[in-house]
Amino acid sequence: MPNRIHVGCGTVYLDGWINVDVRSEKTFLAKNRPDLVRAYKTTDEDYYARHKDKTIDKLRSGPLDQELVCDEYGTFFDLPGSSWTANEILARHVFEHMSLSEAHRALDECDKKLMPGGCLRLDVPDHEMTLKKYKETGDDFYVRHLLGPRKNDFGYHCMSYTRDLLKKTVEQHGFIFEAEEPNIHFYPAFCLRFRKPVGREPREYALQGVKFEPGWKILDVGPGPYPLQNATHYMDAISDRLDGLVGEKKIWDVQQPFPYPAKYFDYIFCSHVLEHILDPEAALQNISMAGKRGTIVLPSAFKEFMFLWEEEDHKWWIFPPINPGDPIRFMEKTKTFADALNNRDVSKAMCRLFRSGPNSLEADQRLLRRWYWENEDKLDVVVHWEGNVCLQYL
Repeated sequence: MPNRIHVGCGTVYLDGWINVDVRSEKTFLAKNRPDLVRAYKTTDEDYYARHKDKTIDKLRSGPLDQELVCDEYGTFFDLPGSSWTANEILARHVFEHMSLSEAHRALDECDKKLMPGGCLRLDVPDHEMTLKKYKETGDDFYVRHLLGPRKNDFGYHCMSYTRDLLKKTVEQHGFIFEAEEPNIHFYPAFCLRFRKPVGREPREYALQGVKFEPGWKILDVGPGPYPLQNATHYMDAISDRLDGLVGEKKIWDVQQPFPYPAKYFDYIFCSHVLEHILDPEAALQNISMAGKRGTIVLPSAFKEFMFLWEEEDHKWWIFPPINPGDPIRFMEKTKTFADALNNRDVSKAMCRLFRSGPNSLEADQRLLRRWYWENEDKLDVVVHWEGNVCLQYL
C-alpha cells in the first residue's frame, strides 16, 4: 500500500502519514506516547492547527523547549518503507539543514522511495526576504529564522535556497517541477512541489504536433496498455487488449487485409506492433490501404541493444529511414548472435539501471536515468506518413 512520508515532523503529527524525525532525548515514538499524538495530531490541509499560539513574539527569544513525537526515527538518508512504495514525501523546514552534497544524497533516497508519479514537496525559508525583513525591522526573530533555532546539532541552517536554486537542485534528479504552493507560515518561506516522472508513453512523444481534425475516423492498431484515447476504432489480435475501450473494436491480425474500404480511416496509429510479427511488409501494405495518413512507432535497433534484447519475442531489428519519406529499414533478428550475448539477468539489470528500478548508484544512475527519460523518443523509430508507408529489408 502506498505511503505518505512526513520528514522532520517535530510537533506536527500528520494523520495518515508516516511521521519521521531524528532520535533525541525529547523525541518519542507515537506508540509510546499517545498523549503527544493526541496533542499534535492534525492534517496536511490544516498543518499548524495545533500551533495557533505560535507567534513571532514567542519564537523571538530562542528555541522552544518541547517534546516531539514521530512514528519512526530517521532522516532523509534512511526513509521508511521499501523502494517505490511512497506516493508522497513532505518536508517543511528540514531541507535547509543539510549541505548541498547531503541534499543530493537525500534526493537520491527520495527517488528511491517514491513510486513513479509520486509527489515531493519541499518547504524552506526564504532567506532573501528574511534579510529584507531584518533590514526593515531590526527584529532578532529574523536572525533566528536566518540561522536556524540552534537548539541542538540539527538546529543550524546549512543552505540558503532561492527558488531557482532549489528547483535546479531537485530537477538534477529527474523530478519535474509542478508549482509553488501558498506559504502557510507567518514568516518568509516558500514550498515547491515536484513530481517523479513516470515512463513516457509512446503516444506522448510520437504524436507531438499531430493535429486530429473533428469527425476523423482514427484507428489504433494494437493499443496494448497505452491506447490512443481519441481513437474511434481499435484493432488487436488478442481480445483481452480491447476490453474497456470505448469505440468500435475488432479482433484482427494486422497481417491480414483489413475489413474496411480503401482509405476508410483518416488516421492510423500503430505503436510497438510490427517488431512482433512475421510479415511486417504485409501489415504496412494493409495499413496504407486502409488509411490516408498515420504514425508508426517502433523500437530502434540501438534501443534493443541497450537492453541486451530484453524483449525476446521481437523478430526484427529496426533502423530509421535514411531520409524523410524513405522506407523503414527492417533486419531479421540474427538469433545466433543475439543468443550468444543475451542474458536475462543482465537484460533486467540494464532495464532497471535506465528506467524501471530504484536508483541505487546515486550520481551515475541519476545521469543515465535522466538521459533516458529525456531521449526515449529518439530511441524509437517514429515515422509520420501520408498516402502510404513501406519498408525495406536489409
